[in-house]
Amino acid sequence: MATATGSLKVGRLKVPLDAPLTITHAEGRIDGEFHQVFGGLAAAPARAPGTPLRVDLRYGGSFDFHSDDERVGELALILGLDSGHAPVRLPRGCAIGSADAPVQLTLTGVSAPEPGRLPAMEDRRFAAPRTSHCGRLGPLLDRALELPASPGDNRIRLQNETRSIRPYTELP
Repeated sequence: MATATGSLKVGRLKVPLDAPLTITHAEGRIDGEFHQVFGGLAAAPARAPGTPLRVDLRYGGSFDFHSDDERVGELALILGLDSGHAPVRLPRGCAIGSADAPVQLTLTGVSAPEPGRLPAMEDRRFAAPRTSHCGRLGPLLDRALELPASPGDNRIRLQNETRSIRPYTELP
């Protein structure tokens, strides 16, 4: 299990990720072959300053935290959008990305971590799709947020706060 805070920029949308993002996964050998099992992603919705939007990071259907010389891991996300109590409400399910076209991250290490900790991670090369399930507000959001956004126009940086290895019986 790992927790991280950081920042996210997708198109014109900038979101501080001040509350910890928690990723739970397991890895090991089964019948001599290396396997990974995704256990969950939990994050409190993050407020986008200067807007009524809250962004909810959700699991997008794939992950791979097997590190190599080029990456720390990969993670697909769906960025749920909520307008809170704004006069114009976004439909339930409104998001950047979808199960069919998630935001696909390839995270690279950008720091030398202390023993037992993960490095700070970032991706500056991911593309961001248009909004999905936003109804008639979708084209307006796309224009306001400059979506879809090409690789190089987006960034996520995660500073790892904790990393723990526990038996399954101790997981929350």
